[in-house]
Amino acid sequence: MLPLDFLASLLDRSCMSKTLWYPYSAMTTHGLKSPPLEIVSAEGSHLIAKDGRRYIDGIGSWWVSSLGHQHPRLIQALKSQADQMCHVALAGITHEPAEQLADALVEITPANLDRVFFSDNGSTAIEVAARIALQYFVQTGQANKKQFMTLSHAFHGDTVASASFSDMPEFHQHMQSICFESIRIPSPADGEEASLHAVRQSLEERGQSIAAMIIEPLIQGAGGMQMYSADYLKQLVNLLKSHDVLLISDEIFVGYGRTGKMWAMDHAEVSPDIMCVSKGFTGGLLPMAATLSSEVVFQAFVDRDDGYDRTLRYGHTFCANPLGAAVALEVIDVFRDEKVLAQLEPRMLLLEQAMQRMLMLSNVKKVRRCGMVAAIELEPEKQSGYLDQVGWKVAHELLSLGVYLRPLGNVLYFVPALNMPLVVLQEMLEKTELVLNKQRIN
Repeated sequence: MLPLDFLASLLDRSCMSKTLWYPYSAMTTHGLKSPPLEIVSAEGSHLIAKDGRRYIDGIGSWWVSSLGHQHPRLIQALKSQADQMCHVALAGITHEPAEQLADALVEITPANLDRVFFSDNGSTAIEVAARIALQYFVQTGQANKKQFMTLSHAFHGDTVASASFSDMPEFHQHMQSICFESIRIPSPADGEEASLHAVRQSLEERGQSIAAMIIEPLIQGAGGMQMYSADYLKQLVNLLKSHDVLLISDEIFVGYGRTGKMWAMDHAEVSPDIMCVSKGFTGGLLPMAATLSSEVVFQAFVDRDDGYDRTLRYGHTFCANPLGAAVALEVIDVFRDEKVLAQLEPRMLLLEQAMQRMLMLSNVKKVRRCGMVAAIELEPEKQSGYLDQVGWKVAHELLSLGVYLRPLGNVLYFVPALNMPLVVLQEMLEKTELVLNKQRIN
């Protein structure tokens, strides 16, 4: 149970808006079903509430704050760009932040990703990738290639196309009438050989009609932090190439150092045909995304003065927004200057050691870790999955101890800032172990 004084502090909040509709949250006519945590500021690895309490942000505010909150260099980049120009349409107009960012992305992403298309969030980056894949095959004389392969446990976003690629009925059950069907492949997290066999079989039977396969490499985030090996990616790439099927790599969550390398695909030393990035892209400051493609794919959209319109007629009002572009460019510089990736080893070791200790607890079913992502699969109260409440009970107890987590049903996970101080990371893990021990005894 939560301490009474802590409950009282939650209930005595002046910002309980009756008009604000919260995402992924149970609502009543008076607002949130459970009182919200009122945050007035943030710094580094902490969220700071109106009553002065400090909370360790264990999930990077939905996986975006890869460099912590209010990183001074990112704030300065935002301020400097705001003084010069906040927004201009990328339509017959160009600007330096967008051009520099595109060049920088091509430089740091896997080989052969040579073209950059900007949008404003992860879901739209996926939409762009789908449109590119479909139009690419139309414009290369293979208009019959219009199906997509996806994985079970997948989550690629909440727009119609990205929801169609996802396997999250808890999120999208009311959208099924407008979603299109994709070829669902068993997740490699449930067995890599079985998954590859299903890919191989689908390609042999329907390869002539399949445009692309979309995956979350190494970690399937919202599907429960399901993890699989880099070897699977190597074999998958070879299979898809043999049937002229594009690989779309969704690095929206796993990119920007989250797996221990800059990109999840780097672990397999292979390149996708199309790659989507967002979340850590601007370090959590602004909504922005990018979809990168190979030069081969891009060439299908190049005007040849033959009267045939090859234009990708898609775009967003705020794509390549100068503010977001300036901040995203600074994120890349911070990664380089502060040697973020080189300093991950001791943090990953702390996470791994904590997972192995917690695996010994009777209320812990499994543990998983890949890079700076760690997950504890708890013994469910009713059934495993997003709607199980056991993770929330642990999270509520941790909140009273100054740790903010947001579980995926019976999966409690950690996605801390990549530069979270070791002492703070240790505190978060020790408090989690303390609560799990307490619940086990009770």
